[in-house]
Amino acid sequence: MNETILVPFQGDGGGVDALSWGQCEIWRPMIAVGSSFPLGATYPAPPGTTVASVADMLRFVVGRHQSLRTRIVTDADGTPRQHVATSGSVPLEVVHVDGDEPAAAEAARLLHRFTHTNFDYPREWPVRMAVVLGNGTAAHVVAGYSHVASDMHGLDALVADALAGGTGAIGTQPLAQARQQRTAAAHRENAMALRHAAKVLRTIPTRRFHESTDPRQPRWWQIGYHSPACHLAVRAIAARTNVPSTPVLLAGFAVALHRVTGTAVTATKLLVHNRFRPGFATSVSPLAQSNVAAIDVTDSTFDQVVGAAWRAITQAARYSYFDPTQMAELVAQIGQERGADSHVDVTFNDRRRTRPATRPSDTLPTAAELAAARESATIRWEPPLDTYDHTAYFYVNDVPDTVDYELCADTHRLSPADMETLVRSVEDVLVTAALDP
Repeated sequence: MNETILVPFQGDGGGVDALSWGQCEIWRPMIAVGSSFPLGATYPAPPGTTVASVADMLRFVVGRHQSLRTRIVTDADGTPRQHVATSGSVPLEVVHVDGDEPAAAEAARLLHRFTHTNFDYPREWPVRMAVVLGNGTAAHVVAGYSHVASDMHGLDALVADALAGGTGAIGTQPLAQARQQRTAAAHRENAMALRHAAKVLRTIPTRRFHESTDPRQPRWWQIGYHSPACHLAVRAIAARTNVPSTPVLLAGFAVALHRVTGTAVTATKLLVHNRFRPGFATSVSPLAQSNVAAIDVTDSTFDQVVGAAWRAITQAARYSYFDPTQMAELVAQIGQERGADSHVDVTFNDRRRTRPATRPSDTLPTAAELAAARESATIRWEPPLDTYDHTAYFYVNDVPDTVDYELCADTHRLSPADMETLVRSVEDVLVTAALDP
């Protein structure tokens, strides 16, 4: 027998306002692609878990964090607004199965449904939760969240807050963010970000992608690459150059993209979590934004490209807090000025939560070890997509003790063969550079 119970909640702070910049940043691609980009997880229920304790936890987090009791309502002119409730009821699904193995399978099915079904933004709360009972005992808890309610770092903050029983400070919530973003200080921050973007946009090549020789339908394809050799190579290069691993990976991507497109300057948007800004570290809300960066890979050693990537990441962190609507208007304006759209719809996103530190004294891998590790590389094709909002989106997954990355690209700009060449080239570039700077 399955049932749905309604869990009442109450929380401080309600009202209607414009979307925060972080909400707007993710809302625009959500609407363009037609996906809620849901986030979710399932985990074994700790001993002693009951339906009542899961309901209490759901009541607590929804009442405490405004983003989890926010609906997005669109005005008559198409403007989205956040509607934050101070009370209501959120559904909790209770699923009964017999046996431990069926409970795990049912949890996986629920997670798939939660994370592959769009949210009804004006009518549904942005959190879905279920508890799976095996032989009458709580076996698994499943949760799904709309991306307009939070990002991955926000969910980390949510888990930490729940485990601490709400004893810590609540980060700045979206209603307060929207108010802050109308202040003079925020206007200055926005203006600086726009000036930086304008400078970059006017210097990057207007056309880096040409018509593909092998366009497909569905149009956007996804390819993944699992590379233990990249893991070794990145650690070696990071130790040699005394920088974190992210700029090394960005440099590898920049050179690989140059190889495929032939364009000297790699222009990409760099995603920044923005949680280093005051009041944002523990906010359960979407805060990530991205600004465009340009990395010239010609007439440079690889270590010099790493340095350029490090500077690009630093600038992105400085200038990735802005009004997304004004940024989109700026991109369109500069495209008109130059007579051609600049391809800025390429994004690099390092999604790893933990990034191992390296030291110059670290032992470097040998050529034989790198060659052996390359034998373990695997490639995979994910299901294609009918719609997407990027020409290319490259992201590094949070997989320990290896480097696992994926590329989603428009096959009308990058053929499937080009996509495979690109992901393989990232490994080739990094392994070669690990042995020869």
